[in-house]
Amino acid sequence: MPVHSQDGTDAVVICSEFAKASNAAPSKARAPQRIYLSGPMTGLPDFNYPAFNAEAARLRALGYHVENPAENPPQDSWEAYMAVCIPQMATCDTIAQLPGWSESRGALRERQEAVHLGMLITPAAKIVARCRETVDSDDSPQT
Repeated sequence: MPVHSQDGTDAVVICSEFAKASNAAPSKARAPQRIYLSGPMTGLPDFNYPAFNAEAARLRALGYHVENPAENPPQDSWEAYMAVCIPQMATCDTIAQLPGWSESRGALRERQEAVHLGMLITPAAKIVARCRETVDSDDSPQT
């Protein structure tokens, strides 16, 4: 279950459960949580795609399903890009924010939509760090 506070500072911790489930038969494994990456793109070198792709890879390695807007087809305008991203975001449980999100018009729009949808909002790095802590401190045997 998601663990969060109203300000979105707590992260979801499913990593340990996912690691255990991944050792089970595929039919018993839990579906990974869906995470949408949000962060600044406009005006940054390579539209900040390297940061988006690196974070997506880290989260996927932990078993999450990641919707990465850097993987979307190019659009003709910011508005057209957001018209693709907002519905994509709505398929997710969590919005994971990259550094600099608060200076990005698009990321601010995505956060506004996430609040409207009741999504968990958290820094992306906190999910990865929390998962490492959970997996490292989990002494229970895996089944």
